[in-house]
Amino acid sequence: MNSKIPCTPRLVLDDDHLEDSAFVTRTWHQPQRFDEPVLRPEHPWERWCPVLFGTVLRREDRWQMWYCAWTRRCPPRVCYAESRDGVAWEKPELGLLPFQGNTHTNIILQSRSETGLIDDLTVIEDARDRNWPLKMLFFDTGGAGVERGIYAARSADGIRWELMSEQPVLRWGDRFNAVPQRLDGRFVVFGRTRNMPDMGKGRCVFRTESETLLEWSPPELVLARDAEDPPDMEIYSVTAFPWHGMLLGAIERMHMAPDRLDPELVWSRDAGRNWRRSRTRPAFIPLAPSPSWQDTWINLSASPPISADGQLRFYYSGRGGAHMSPYPLNQGAIGLAVLRPDGFCSMRAGQRPGWIVTRPETWHGGDLAVNADPRLDDRSHPAYCHGEMRVEVRTPDGSVVPGYSMSDCNPLRSNTIQEPNCSRTVRWGERSADALAGREITFRFELREAHLYSWHARP
Repeated sequence: MNSKIPCTPRLVLDDDHLEDSAFVTRTWHQPQRFDEPVLRPEHPWERWCPVLFGTVLRREDRWQMWYCAWTRRCPPRVCYAESRDGVAWEKPELGLLPFQGNTHTNIILQSRSETGLIDDLTVIEDARDRNWPLKMLFFDTGGAGVERGIYAARSADGIRWELMSEQPVLRWGDRFNAVPQRLDGRFVVFGRTRNMPDMGKGRCVFRTESETLLEWSPPELVLARDAEDPPDMEIYSVTAFPWHGMLLGAIERMHMAPDRLDPELVWSRDAGRNWRRSRTRPAFIPLAPSPSWQDTWINLSASPPISADGQLRFYYSGRGGAHMSPYPLNQGAIGLAVLRPDGFCSMRAGQRPGWIVTRPETWHGGDLAVNADPRLDDRSHPAYCHGEMRVEVRTPDGSVVPGYSMSDCNPLRSNTIQEPNCSRTVRWGERSADALAGREITFRFELREAHLYSWHARP
């Protein structure tokens, strides 16, 4: 395994870690949606549409949310909410910025121009800066002496913010997302350059990076629709977060006719310069049947899923109206969906056994741990398991390592969702993969009525 990250799980999103396979199907999984919103519009300054063009972070024992409030009757602004469990959210009366004379609001940021509005934002955790551990990038439409563009701010608590520059740090278009932490020491932004319309590709995504948030690299085009996409689809934006040594995220697929937007899972192994998509391209969170507060528009927050209660929690924005929907048809809310850890994709075998062989790698020690589910249907009762998985260890030339054959392997016949970190150690009798440290090996996974999501070295 990679010497820098030997315990990083190997996902099965693509064949990068696979040498060969047969009678298995790559299967994409969608989070289970909590039907009721976790944050609804309730105040005059957010009716009828709080929008998660924003961020959700868990910091120590507090969950924090930064979101935009749109009404189409007054300029959008940034609001703040917090929670103790990530499900029940409160909007504290902060007394920072008033709305129509009312100072008891949760508003933390608004345009400095009377005619301007704040369209979207990302909050970034900056572990390098103890005094200002939180940074924010936000788009201000400007007006009346305030220039249009993306601005930078900093905060010690996430509530009180200080501008880092009076001028935009990026003179880009209105929809962007930043990676919520540094990548190799740099901040990374995905968004729209102002000359994007001149390219003739419709909406597409550019990448730029910075060490300081104030000076940025030349933009690179990294995402645009391709020949596999419907002709009326454009890529509105992409959210991205670090995950097991790569970037995971979701493109916002903007369907022009009818006007709809939904997310599709994507991933990158080079810090977001080249992105990969599944062949089948399912929606990660599909639009709900109409009528619903999430039947027209769904986008993920600009933040990674949060691990809690043995699940990954995804926060997203849902709307019942799309572009230029007149008040009050632009109603919406903020929702929650949950997924098993690393449950984005699996290799699945049915009643006919299938197998997977991994690429040769030097094993750096530790047990082999797997995230697996021996149920043909992952919606079955968690303990209703009839399948199994076994693992064989081989040398690069295909020879079986003595003592590590299929017949030596203790079969896995229960769902690892009930295990710590959703993974279980594989053993061959009393033998562990730790005894193979320093050897170049491959694994052959054999599945019957089972799903394999990932594997990794456990210290």
